[in-house]
Amino acid sequence: MTVNALFGFFFQALIVLLGWWVVHTLTIRRDSAKARKEIISKSFDELAGKLNVIHDLAVDYHQKNIADRKAELKLKNLLDDFGTAIAMLCKLEPRIKAAEKHLVAVKLAATRFNFEVITSERITDNQIILDKLAQQVLLMKRFLLHEKYFLYAA
Repeated sequence: MTVNALFGFFFQALIVLLGWWVVHTLTIRRDSAKARKEIISKSFDELAGKLNVIHDLAVDYHQKNIADRKAELKLKNLLDDFGTAIAMLCKLEPRIKAAEKHLVAVKLAATRFNFEVITSERITDNQIILDKLAQQVLLMKRFLLHEKYFLYAA
């Protein structure tokens, strides 16, 4: 075997190994991007479900004639959990930072005027609160669906 043939063999082996490494690296990146995309997409579905629960609890809370501290705490805890989930999702995908703005609007709509009041009197016109709540929940759901289907469509 000549030196040129031996050099050609090693050069070919090096090219094959380099090609394998490139393909392997790209496959790992593709698979991790696909898994990340699936996690984010499932998270959007879970958040939309939690948003339904928040809406239902807030509507029930605001339609009562007296302040219900237990329902208030339950709603606050659910809103905090929802906020934590949004924050984690924003860390995973920085492009959806607008979700935090929608979260603040939903929190304000769900809790405004009725939480942490000194008296047990309620606001007489709950319809304004309920309309605002429904509007903010709808905006948040639209945002989540937009992000899921346009940015992370599987």
